[in-house]
Amino acid sequence: MHQKRTTVPCRLVLDSVGEQVLIEIAEGYVQLLGTSLAVYETDGTYALSIFTSNWCRFLDKASRRLCPTDDDAEAMASGNWHCHESCWNGAAKVCIEKGQPVDVPCRGGIRIFAAPIIASTEVIGAITLGHGTPPGGADQQQIIAALFNVDLQELQRYASEYESRPAYVIEAAKRHLLTSAKLIGMIVEHHRIQNRLRESEGKYRAVFENTGAATGIIEPDTTLSLVNAEFERLSGYRKEEIEWKKSWKEFVTAADLERLTSYHRARRMDPGSAPKNYEYQFIDRYGKTKDIYITVDMIPGTQKSVASLLDLTEHKRTAAALRDSEELYRTIFETSGTAMIIIVEDFTVSLVNSKFEELTGFTKEEVEGRKEWFYHLPDESQNVILKYRSERINKPHCTPESYELSIRSKNGEFRDVIVCVRMISGTAKTVVSFLDVTARKRAEQALRLGEERFRTLVENASEIIAVLNRDGIISYASPPVKNILGYEATDLIGKNAFEF
Repeated sequence: MHQKRTTVPCRLVLDSVGEQVLIEIAEGYVQLLGTSLAVYETDGTYALSIFTSNWCRFLDKASRRLCPTDDDAEAMASGNWHCHESCWNGAAKVCIEKGQPVDVPCRGGIRIFAAPIIASTEVIGAITLGHGTPPGGADQQQIIAALFNVDLQELQRYASEYESRPAYVIEAAKRHLLTSAKLIGMIVEHHRIQNRLRESEGKYRAVFENTGAATGIIEPDTTLSLVNAEFERLSGYRKEEIEWKKSWKEFVTAADLERLTSYHRARRMDPGSAPKNYEYQFIDRYGKTKDIYITVDMIPGTQKSVASLLDLTEHKRTAAALRDSEELYRTIFETSGTAMIIIVEDFTVSLVNSKFEELTGFTKEEVEGRKEWFYHLPDESQNVILKYRSERINKPHCTPESYELSIRSKNGEFRDVIVCVRMISGTAKTVVSFLDVTARKRAEQALRLGEERFRTLVENASEIIAVLNRDGIISYASPPVKNILGYEATDLIGKNAFEF
């Protein structure tokens, strides 16, 4: 049992021209010559096959019976379908490969004329026409009967019934066949162009509809002939209310109308004389104005233009709010009574305020973008800062926000500061503020030294020294009190001196 072929046959000629049109082209020839006509695709698939001659029809059926399969594709490949072998392999295929007409003998005793079908410069098929007269000699007829496995007398009967045509009729038919081949090629090429055009239009419409910007096609008289869904959203109108009904001028504020109208006219006189990109204010259905950035260009070969509108309203509001925020931030940063710096990810100091300049003696120009945070730290503090930085990124709740350290000033001296460190949310930047405690620490140190000197002086004196408050309560008594009065110094603390 033979299996059917699964290869998809070529249908370019058949799908482009259509069977009915091919039949109308072929009918004139087959009626004129009374033989056969076939139109082939490039893979040998029939686009059309017509037999009007009993001779051709009889031999085609006979040779088809010689093929041991019900599948036409397998029958074509078997080599036993003699009519197909003559018409396809002997004529059409050769003419397709050469790109030129051929006129060859047929196994059925007549001849086959084949013309290539050319679309643009590509051979996309062939059209064949049987012509001539079946052999009248008994020897030739016997050879054909044996080849096609048919009864000789029946073959002779069909040969005698065949009506021959004059040579000038056959030549005229060949010329017309060449014209028909060109016609079919032109139809196929037109069909291809139409397909490409539909595909191009489909792509254009998909881009037009799905672009993120509001887009419209503008006619020479300013009418909007086509808009997309984003234009509907921007304007508040439905397409049905805009297309071929509204001018773009209806969507422009009075302040911008004259300028945009001059652009519209200039663009159609000299496309390069009008800007392609500019800003203006758009009015929607509800009288709301929007800041728009527009891109306009002419459609080549037409007086139409395409405009793409980008709504900047929210962007401008955000930008204005950001500027206000930055101004506020910079004002606070600059007028703060605390020295402050901003450190970026690589530890470069990106911003300092005037209090930092006072604290360190460096100017902004000497620090911003030029010096690393580490430059201002003693060597022993750098590893600690690196550790804190890593923890602040990975374990922010485990890292102290405030701690003491020393920073280097321009004259090489170190000042004692308390730093407060915070990451700026959503960034890799850090803000650091400094409280200068150098004077306080020096005062504390001086106080400690003074207390130590006082204690040394008092405790080594030979007389009794006591400290009393305004009510006479003893808060301190020197050690000699034991030798002089016999009291332990601690026994007197908290007692009224007047009791003694």
